Amino acid sequence: MIILDGLGVNPEFESAKRELEARRREYASLLAEYDDLTGTVRRNLEAEYMLQIGRRENQIFALQIQVRQLKREIALYQAAKNRREAISEAEVREIIVKEFAEYKAKLDELQKKVREAEEHHFSPKLSAADCKAVKEAYRELVKLLHPDLNPELPEAAKQLWLRIVEAYKNNDLPELNILGDMVEALLKEGDVKVHTLDRMEEVREEQERISRKIADLRNRMEQLRREPPFVYEKLLTDVAAVQAKRRELDELRENFEKHIEELTRLRDGLRGGKDA
Repeated sequence: MIILDGLGVNPEFESAKRELEARRREYASLLAEYDDLTGTVRRNLEAEYMLQIGRRENQIFALQIQVRQLKREIALYQAAKNRREAISEAEVREIIVKEFAEYKAKLDELQKKVREAEEHHFSPKLSAADCKAVKEAYRELVKLLHPDLNPELPEAAKQLWLRIVEAYKNNDLPELNILGDMVEALLKEGDVKVHTLDRMEEVREEQERISRKIADLRNRMEQLRREPPFVYEKLLTDVAAVQAKRRELDELRENFEKHIEELTRLRDGLRGGKDA
């Protein structure tokens, strides 16, 4: 042991604490990156995909539902005709509404996503400088108040953390700055205390805990990037690929529309040529 000014200093212990602090900083940065990935990046990709391609896919889905409905109507009219029974348009409509309620709900949800994508796409955006400031402010607050890094936070600090998360989701830089000042005040007043690790075993245990957290978070992020909407990122940056996909969907839509015209004529013939 080295003696400095009458105090015992264990170089190995000090090195372990520095290593722990480095891992805590790495984990804090990863947490901020993960929140950015699951927040801003996800929303941007979802909106871009929906406007570029998803909207057309929704149109195809709506046409597929229409084809199924027409085929079901034809089957109902044909069955009634085979039995030499009468079935009214109102009765057919009632059956269709009931049987296709789940499809209708799904289509409504998809149309809602289109509206949300449009709202997000055309909403005011932060400047690049402000975006950077939001991320930096959030990253610093993660180090101080994230529950994984500070498991012994008092209730007031936990509530403050929830406000920080909400402000970050909304890209609210002024609110983040205000909350940052509040966190500083808590630290100065001693309401948020950093737990001191006094023994080597405690430091090693904390190193292992944070290392496991880092590994788990990296795995989660890798898994996320293999799922929608993150898998669309490469496609959306390829203008030619996007145009080709849109042409493919437009052609498919035209084919469905022609098929619907044929089915409509058949349906109308079975019900006597009356309009629904």
